[in-house]
Amino acid sequence: MNYTTIGNVLESILNTVPNIEVVYNYEPDELKVFPALTIQAAGHLGEFRSTNSNMRIFHFVLRLYLPAMNSRDEQVEADVRSLMDGVVAAIDSNPTLNNTCSFAEPSNARIQPADREVPVTVAEIDIMAKAFVART
Repeated sequence: MNYTTIGNVLESILNTVPNIEVVYNYEPDELKVFPALTIQAAGHLGEFRSTNSNMRIFHFVLRLYLPAMNSRDEQVEADVRSLMDGVVAAIDSNPTLNNTCSFAEPSNARIQPADREVPVTVAEIDIMAKAFVART
């Protein structure tokens, strides 16, 4: 269990969410199509469990970008909610991330306007993936 493995599995799972045009396993400089979803490792927490292993909680941030035609119009709001529901359901339905961790959960989320190439609405979803990591 490591950042690379978890990121790759998240990418694979999130590519199955309907209506997301592209999933990036990084935060690109430029988004060319929308809706776009990015996956970024944000850090981890370690917790001592035994002399053989630690509990490690890997933190990833998923960012879902939608173009905001007129700031935050009603359709953009409906679209972002629907896509967030799809992302959360994809993680909830695969809590071990294809057996790469003991348990993963979408823990917190935020929605806000932002500026990229064009004005966008961005939804950030924190993913916490927990696993016992053997000491070497």
